[in-house]
Amino acid sequence: DLKFVLSHYRDIVFARTTPTQKLRIAETQKELGKVTAMTGDGVNDAPALKAANIGVAMGIAGTQVAMQAADMILANDDFSSIVNAIEEGRLIFDNLKKSIAYTLTSNIPEITPFLAFVILQIPLPLSTVLILAIDLGTDILPAISFAYEAPELDIMCRKPRDPQRDRLVTNKLVIYSYLIIGYMQAAAGFYTYFQVMYDYGFKPSGLIGLTNKVVYEFDLDNMSPTVFPDVDKKKIDWDDNDSSKLHICGRVGPRDADDASVATIDSMPVFEKCSGPIFTFYNLQQYCHEKTATPAAQMPSESQLDALLGGKWTYDQNVGVVYGRDKFNRPACDAMPQATIALDGQTYTLFVPYGVWSQDGQDKIDDATLNTECLYWTRSPLIEAVGEDSTSNDGGVPVCQSTEALKYAQSAFFIAIVVVQYATLFFCKCRTLSLTMQGLANWFQNFAVVVESSVAALVVFAPFMWVVFNTRPLEGWHICVPAMPFAVFNYCFDELRKYFLRQGVPNLKAITGASQTRFGKWVYKTTYY
Repeated sequence: DLKFVLSHYRDIVFARTTPTQKLRIAETQKELGKVTAMTGDGVNDAPALKAANIGVAMGIAGTQVAMQAADMILANDDFSSIVNAIEEGRLIFDNLKKSIAYTLTSNIPEITPFLAFVILQIPLPLSTVLILAIDLGTDILPAISFAYEAPELDIMCRKPRDPQRDRLVTNKLVIYSYLIIGYMQAAAGFYTYFQVMYDYGFKPSGLIGLTNKVVYEFDLDNMSPTVFPDVDKKKIDWDDNDSSKLHICGRVGPRDADDASVATIDSMPVFEKCSGPIFTFYNLQQYCHEKTATPAAQMPSESQLDALLGGKWTYDQNVGVVYGRDKFNRPACDAMPQATIALDGQTYTLFVPYGVWSQDGQDKIDDATLNTECLYWTRSPLIEAVGEDSTSNDGGVPVCQSTEALKYAQSAFFIAIVVVQYATLFFCKCRTLSLTMQGLANWFQNFAVVVESSVAALVVFAPFMWVVFNTRPLEGWHICVPAMPFAVFNYCFDELRKYFLRQGVPNLKAITGASQTRFGKWVYKTTYY
């Protein structure tokens, strides 16, 4: 019985077969679920060529009918060319899978920022234009570079692909790219985002629900021109329409470049029920004077402050008079339960840098906007006490509140995705073998990495790109350091997965020396895409 023979013997030779017998062999093999290749050159071989999974006809000696029925034509009539053709076909299929797997991994870190924005109500970690910069900029050449990838050493040791189950995009590929690698990349992006926002004054706990809070905005038209004649417009906290963030800027004060700080979300609780300025020092001790008191009489002297604080005064601690309104255009002083009117036509004293009280430069506040003026303060969380280390983490430049910090965080999220995509690019080069076995001989891919890095640097650091992509130049350690551990972990995780996977791949011992194990078979069954 032909079916019995074909199912019980691995190597069988049929001699002097007729075209009818070849057709019967091909049909029986297909009934047994085997992948069959059939060669032929005559007219009578056409039915067998059409019945086989792969029909191979002779290009020189073959008839026109046989070539029309075949799936492959040997132009040189050399049967060894069949092996080369099969290898080339497997290589194309492999490289398409690798390219798709690489491309899909960046989808999750692009989707999850919007989910977090909606569900957690945090400032949007990644903007749509930066998503386009990833999909159409940094990822284009690396995805194309897989077309130039050389075949893996085990490519001809694999079983023929089952056309019913082994499709180009399988459930395993989607699960691995999305649920495993994709979420690892998203974790890298969010960690970087929260780290940068924290460095600019926003704690992670304070970001959650921030987009749903009442916010306050400076209205410079109602501010005393003698106090703040030329300061740029800044915002407090978060605005649904124009997000509020911290900004590294050269000018942070109304009088000169280093005589004032402005409010952050963490400084909002310092609004007190007092009409005078609140002076806060390195240890967050506060002073304020009552509405009916004379400001100068209530202010402590330098000697009193030195005795109290041990000479450790805050480097940058000025106060300012602002007219605040929330997003519903209600007066901020009315909307805030702990705040009352700041001044009622009284004089007050500005606090100048380095602990010097100004008794002469008192300014008169116009009382036309009575009951709508508030005093506020904040000391930048990155500015230290006076001394040799009286600088921020931003190269000594004070940090002020404006619509910029989220742009820094979004830029860092973008760079984080690029960094983890480096690791993804290299471990996607192989489906079963280690990168050390495959090597880095794909020079087009190496060139793609250089282009990817150049595009990312251009988007973040080129001034003419800042307006287009709403990016900002990152500080040194924000560029790669937060995301690098995730990239290394991604690479090591996949190398370990393929190490165990090779212990479950049939016919691979001759190449890698790995014997099959039960755990390796499980890894192969569940993760080999």
